[in-house]
Amino acid sequence: MSVYYDLYASGNPQKKEEQQPLHARVIPSGTLDAKKFIELVSKSNGFSQATIEGCLQAVTDELQHWLKQGWIVEVGELGHFSLSLIPWSEKSFLSACTTPENIYLVCSFHIQRPVSATE
Repeated sequence: MSVYYDLYASGNPQKKEEQQPLHARVIPSGTLDAKKFIELVSKSNGFSQATIEGCLQAVTDELQHWLKQGWIVEVGELGHFSLSLIPWSEKSFLSACTTPENIYLVCSFHIQRPVSATE
């Protein structure tokens, strides 16, 4: 199975006469829910679904704890997790809000190693 992507223009919409830069965006194949993910992991390695679910919950709890303390958390080959601040308003997702009540924390992560096309 391949990952598909699309190109989209981003830039200043008021400068329509200028060529807008193109950026690649992955087109999702769908969503794999937690129950199915746990089932697939269990089938691939022999651990029970309950064990995998418990480990995932423990990792999630610990990850949340350290992110709330302001740490960047490295989780092996899964990647680095960190928090970002994003201004939010009902008019525009990335509008220039500066009031504290319009700032939200967003968890982001960076994959530790590149994923090759053959994986």
